[in-house]
Amino acid sequence: SADHVPGAFHQDHARQAASALVGPQGFIPVNASNSFWRYAELDRPCWIDVTQTASESGNTMTVEVTGRQDGHSVFSSTMTGPVS
Repeated sequence: SADHVPGAFHQDHARQAASALVGPQGFIPVNASNSFWRYAELDRPCWIDVTQTASESGNTMTVEVTGRQDGHSVFSSTMTGPVS
């Protein structure tokens, strides 16, 4: 069994955080850039922060999502996509 959170889970955490930021109209990322620096352990919280970093023309936005555990950066994801 795994003793840490897989990177694919962090990508989904980032997508969910971006959707929560945008609200009921939804956010579908069409482009993402991800960085992973360390493992997130299962027995401690990994805090997720999300901010809108840019709003392009039309209904497209970019968000930055970061995860931190024990005061250390675990991952970051920058996602761009349309807002319904």
